[in-house]
Amino acid sequence: MMGVCLISLLSCRRQESATWQGYVEAETLFVSAPIAGTVSQVLVQRGDQVDAQQLLYEMQPAPDDAALVAAQEQLRAAEAELANLKKGLRPDEIREIEAERALAESGIALAKLELQRIDDLVKHDMASQESRDLAQAELTQQNTKYEQASARLATAQLGARSDLVEAGEARVRTARAEIDQIRWRLDNKSQYAPSSAQVQDVLFRVGEFVQPGQPVIHLLAADRIKIRFFVDEPSLQALHQGDTVTVHVDGRPPFTARVGFISTKAEYTPPFIYSKENRQRFVFLVEAWPDDGLDLHPGQPVDVDRVAMP
Repeated sequence: MMGVCLISLLSCRRQESATWQGYVEAETLFVSAPIAGTVSQVLVQRGDQVDAQQLLYEMQPAPDDAALVAAQEQLRAAEAELANLKKGLRPDEIREIEAERALAESGIALAKLELQRIDDLVKHDMASQESRDLAQAELTQQNTKYEQASARLATAQLGARSDLVEAGEARVRTARAEIDQIRWRLDNKSQYAPSSAQVQDVLFRVGEFVQPGQPVIHLLAADRIKIRFFVDEPSLQALHQGDTVTVHVDGRPPFTARVGFISTKAEYTPPFIYSKENRQRFVFLVEAWPDDGLDLHPGQPVDVDRVAMP
């Protein structure tokens, strides 16, 4: 009986002093933009330590910056139109719109003559295609002005009915939503560090085109470094989520980590699962999070003790 007790005592001591092997692993933060664009500047390089909300990289604002200006102009026009609808147009205002339409009509005639002249020069290789494109654009612009003036005149002549006011309000809301969307795109062309971290890699350089969601910067934050180790099946029941373990790494004093995950599946299945001796060969993945992992490096081997440091 004494021999059995001695064996049990030795077995308990071996279990208490069990050491498991593992390694340091990091969950990398991939910083990317939800929109496509060309990288205009990268403000960090591999190995840099960055603070939370520090600017990492930017993409060229074009063409969204020009689109924002155009959308703002459209909003001002829509707001002005809505104000006119609500207060009603006076006869002199109607005459002003008629004058604008007449001016646009004259502009159309002149633009057509200019386009015809450029076409003749292009046929004789005396003008470039770019000149013709500019003349065509001028004609299109004049047509647009004429259509806008005609629409405004029709609205003014109809009077400020409630349905027209509602339509004007809808145009204002649409213009504001367009501005919000463009500003969102512009804001996302500048990407910032979500937390304090170390730059692990820079995947794109200035002038390169990035697809939506494609990572540009890899970051490693201290709170995303964890210890992965493997526990044998006989010792598994003594380890619980939330327990504190002691971690040993070459070149630094031991430190503690808190168990955050215990796998429910064995990493290795022996050929004879009913053999009591083979249970020692079952290992289960466990993850523990240290309080401070700044000086740890992914891939470092570690030894883990179940008993926490005193």
